Amino acid sequence: MRRLVLSLLILSGIGFARAADSAPAHAWPLWDGKESVAEYAKRTGLEPSRTLDLGNGVTMEFMLIPPGKFTMGTPKPVPVDEDQFACQIAYGQLELAAGAGLVLNILVFALVRGIRARRWPQLSLVRLLLMSALGGIAIYGGVHWWKTAQELDTQRTQFRIDTERYQYAAANEKPAHQVTLTKPYYMSKFEVTQAQTKGSEGEGLLIVGDNLPATFGFFDLRSYLVSLNLKSKHKLRIPTEAEWEYACRAGTKSIYYSGETEQDLEQVAWTAMSDNKSVGPQPVGKKAPNAFGLYDMHGNMSELCVPIFLPGTAPAVDPKGLDVDYLILRGGDCLSGPSTCRSAFRGPKSRQEPNPNWKTLINSTEGLRPLMEVEESAP
Repeated sequence: MRRLVLSLLILSGIGFARAADSAPAHAWPLWDGKESVAEYAKRTGLEPSRTLDLGNGVTMEFMLIPPGKFTMGTPKPVPVDEDQFACQIAYGQLELAAGAGLVLNILVFALVRGIRARRWPQLSLVRLLLMSALGGIAIYGGVHWWKTAQELDTQRTQFRIDTERYQYAAANEKPAHQVTLTKPYYMSKFEVTQAQTKGSEGEGLLIVGDNLPATFGFFDLRSYLVSLNLKSKHKLRIPTEAEWEYACRAGTKSIYYSGETEQDLEQVAWTAMSDNKSVGPQPVGKKAPNAFGLYDMHGNMSELCVPIFLPGTAPAVDPKGLDVDYLILRGGDCLSGPSTCRSAFRGPKSRQEPNPNWKTLINSTEGLRPLMEVEESAP
């Protein structure tokens, strides 16, 4: 049986994910993070989503992930340029002082002339216009000073957050890299559910329910991918870490795609901090999705990904998956704390060898979110 499955894997060409060695001949436009995915899909002629019919009324929905650039991992904090801000603040203060001072001088001059002439002070049209211009300069300088001081406080706060984040991050999240993914792809809207794996070998479940996420052993995972590819005209595979993290972040740079705090995480994830901590995995799609329409990218089930290695700090384009005997878990799960649910967190390795007792395991939280490749030519 094992040889048969391995043969099917070779024939189907799925195995572990391999990103393209180079960009396609006709490059896809990169997503700028401003337009919606629906707008990008319309511009490029792609479907915003795809649905795979698994039979017996069961389907699997995939969401379009447009190609783009992102910072993978946890970046080193960049100190605030205090000198530049000091110059900008001083410039605003100078404008405020100069404008207000000149307006005051004009008023004093008019007042002195009025006293000497023993009449009410009078201002000519020219002086009124000059005072208006100088008043505008003073107001502009004051606003510039205020906004610069606010931006300085914001950057100081962000630097403190980035410093704590960097110190807190694991060594394998550093150094951060700018990664460019040049080709669009589709990711499953939800983690693979038990309804979508009926008849497969991966049945090591915490609790049973069609809409609950399924768990996978390494060998069972490959068998399941073979069955998916037999039902699809598009190639399905395990995402690489870069593809997973880019899809998870969905244009964000925060710790979680929902924000920086544990309260933000609670809006999108089931974790050990949630009310369900004594229950286990929850039905998929009950929390808020990210900007790409993907649910449960944080928490619920750790998702299996193909590991990648990025040496140094040089930017990477379509990084390849490593040919190794393990997978990496990403996204954290319902039994772990917020720290392991971070977008940049690289989880523990998952076993590769088939486990004859896999069906009896009751503590697994290893799930899967398949990737569907795009075969169409770029516009």
